[in-house]
Formats: sequence, C-alpha cells, structure tokens
Amino acid sequence: MAFPTGWTKKCSLTIDNTKVSGSANLTNFPVLLTEANFPSTIFDNTQSAGQDLRFTSDSAGTTELAFEIVNWDTTNDKAEVWVKIPTVDYDDDTVFYVWYGNADATAYAVTGTYGRNAVWSGYKAVWHLQGAYDGTAGEVINSVGSLHGTATDATTQVGAKIGNGQTFTKANGNYIEIPDSATSALRLLATKYTIQMWVKPNVGETVASFRVIQMEDAEDFSGGYSIMFRGVGSILWGHNANDGDRNWTFNSGMSDGTFYKADFVYDQTNRIYYRDGGNPQTKGTTADLTSDNNDNFNIGRVPVYGQYYNGDIDEIRVIADALSADWLATEYANQNSPSTFVTEGTEESVGATGIAASKRSINC
Repeated sequence: MAFPTGWTKKCSLTIDNTKVSGSANLTNFPVLLTEANFPSTIFDNTQSAGQDLRFTSDSAGTTELAFEIVNWDTTNDKAEVWVKIPTVDYDDDTVFYVWYGNADATAYAVTGTYGRNAVWSGYKAVWHLQGAYDGTAGEVINSVGSLHGTATDATTQVGAKIGNGQTFTKANGNYIEIPDSATSALRLLATKYTIQMWVKPNVGETVASFRVIQMEDAEDFSGGYSIMFRGVGSILWGHNANDGDRNWTFNSGMSDGTFYKADFVYDQTNRIYYRDGGNPQTKGTTADLTSDNNDNFNIGRVPVYGQYYNGDIDEIRVIADALSADWLATEYANQNSPSTFVTEGTEESVGATGIAASKRSINC
C-alpha cells in the first residue's frame, strides 16, 4: 500500500520563524530533529529503527519530504533525523508533519526519491562521524552517497554536539582518510566552497597538533587547502601556496572543553570564518586558483609532517558553494538548540489501530 495508507499516527512540527535569520526564505534547508522535537509517545509507536517514519509538507500527506535517519533508538528514546525542507519561511512559521505507526512499512533506500542521499543533493560531503552505524567496521559514511572514509588507528566514538562524534588523540595518531581515487569532488580551489564542522579542540597546545582538514599532502602544500586549530586559540586556514598566499590566521575565539560550530566560506574574493553562526572574520585572497594536487583528503592529520589533531570533531561538511551568513546563522540556531527551533504539536490518530505488539521489535 502506498503512503499514507496504513500509517496510523501523525504530528505537526513547527519551525519558529524568529529563529530564521535574514529577510528571505531559505531553500532546500536540512533541518535537524532530535528526540526533543517529537511527541514522547512516538518511540512507542514506531518500528525499532524508524523504518515507518515519513515526513510531509502538508497535513494530507500528499507531498513527501526527503529525510535521513542517523539514529532512531526506541530503547533509550533518542533520535537524530535530518529533513530537507523545500522552503523555510523567514517571517511566518513553517509547518511540516511526521507520520509513523505502520508495522508493515519498510525504510526508504538511501538512493530513493525521499531517501538519505536526496537530503544532501548539492553537497560534496556530509560526515556525521557517528561511527560505523551502517554496520561496516572502520568505515566513515558520507551521507551524500560516496567518498566514504576509513578510520585509522581507532578513532574513538564519543558523545558530541549532535549525537555522537569522534575523538582524535595526537599521541595515538588517529585520523580519517578518503583516498585520492575518490576525492576529485573535494578539489574546490577553482570555485566557491564552504567547509563546516563542530569542533572541541585543545586550543592551548602547539601549532603542530591541530590539523583538522588537509586536502593536499605535497611537500610544498601547493594547490590545496587546509584548516588547523593551533596555539592561543587561533585558526590557520591554508589556501593554495603557489603564489605565497598560503596561510591566513584568524582569532578562533575558542576555549578548551567546549564545542563550537566553525564555518569556513570562500566566495572567490574573500575567506570568511564564522564561529557559532556569527562573529565573521574576513580576509581577502590573491591566490592563483588554477592548480590542485591529486592527493588524499585527510581528517585529523597532515601526512608530510606527521601532525595530528587533538580533540573532538562532529558533523564535517564540504559544499561547492559559498553559504550565506543568514544560512549559517539559521543552521546554528537549529543545531545548537533543536528544541527551540522546532516544536511538536499534538499526536493525532489517523487510522484505527497502532502497531500491533506482536509486530513490533522487543526493543520498542
């Protein structure tokens, strides 16, 4: 039976327009939902991995929305779900709906019209850094659908800003690598780009401890980009060394023991660093952007010098576009406080019965 036939529960979800930055609507915006955004009874009325979850932009269930379930835990009532909202209104609340309560439903394929990959169309990489939640040990999943990474020397899963993240330890040489054969999509020097992450660095250490992103590994660092959190709370953003415009240093405004959202935007004129959705710092660039090395993409190390990051990382993204300040501020409002960004309505019954106990997982 086609959706919504067979679904027995639904609930409205409302995005607070006062949390949306700027004076224009946002298009195709991935919204984070956690357990704080759903009615508490939802975990008693879904399959154990959320196979019956569906999202729509309308109450009748005629217009479905793409979504990704990173975590759906009916034992501990925990959730991390990303829903792609076609239009997030800046001056009126945006209402959409979650549907559930169908013991016979199967999960959408990640390549399906409303599956995982569709949420991140236009993105080059989205690493949630949850660990091997797909069941493949050591594989770091890219939700775009390719460019999966390999964790080396046992990066450690840890509770992070959004669900789980990864801890990197300099002494252990932890890092994640996406081999050269897969990384052509990440070579973005000749275009606009945005690199995003949540980080909790040990900011008091020395320069050689903090390489977070390293696109190139040539001895002269020519033709690539890198991001390094370094001593006294600063950030070194390297961007193409061929004309001497290799590095710009930014004041990170960070202290030890706290997660921060860090966004790095290159718009082909300036490099702009944002902390927690605001606090922009801008530096111009004269770099020649015509070359790039064909080398591996690394998270947590620079291979040439054997330098490794020390701290926690969560939710790394690479986008071949310069995201706007309003987009970044709205992202921060959502990801920093999901419960105030989206509020749930009242659960409604839309069928005769819920999921039969005999058909539900014992974990429910």
